[in-house]
Amino acid sequence: LATLPLTPAALAQDAGAAPRLDRLTACLAKDGRVEVAFREERLITSVDEMLESRGRLIYEPPGRLEKIVEEPRRERAVIVGDRMSVFDADGNEVATFDLSQRPGLQASFAAVRALLKGDAAALTERFEVALSADPKADAPGAWDMRLAPKADDAGYTLSRILIDGQGAPGLVGSDTTTPCQVEKIDVRLRDGGRRVLYLRPGV
Repeated sequence: LATLPLTPAALAQDAGAAPRLDRLTACLAKDGRVEVAFREERLITSVDEMLESRGRLIYEPPGRLEKIVEEPRRERAVIVGDRMSVFDADGNEVATFDLSQRPGLQASFAAVRALLKGDAAALTERFEVALSADPKADAPGAWDMRLAPKADDAGYTLSRILIDGQGAPGLVGSDTTTPCQVEKIDVRLRDGGRRVLYLRPGV
């Protein structure tokens, strides 16, 4: 689905109007280092178990991501370009690999980086994007985004990514005091597995 390019007058008439993808990604773009707290729920279908972890996610432009897990046990993953390195609690590197070997994971991180860089073109290159207002949410200017991978190799493991946020420019119910931010990233796999990342911006 394509985003709906409405005029300000049309937006004012339609409380369910979709925000524009280019305006939203520009508003989400971060010029400097960003650190947010997260809580992650991970469903492992092979053992039918939900695992929970907590920690911090750090983004440094133009494309470095660092995921620091603090609970239940400390570990760290660093992604630079398409290279991912994993470190244990003592700082020892225990694994390193190219994300192209894991296309579903690669697509997921590409989506996160594209949002933080404000790169709408990178999103539409990899995904079919559907963006809409979220009239059910309590927050002003709430929106949700659905990403379906275009590439067959990513689609083999990755079904879709659902993203919730608030602060879409021009969206009915939004205002200048509502920051543009991503609040939840829900990654769903074809085998039924699922990762849900709840973010707490501003930490």
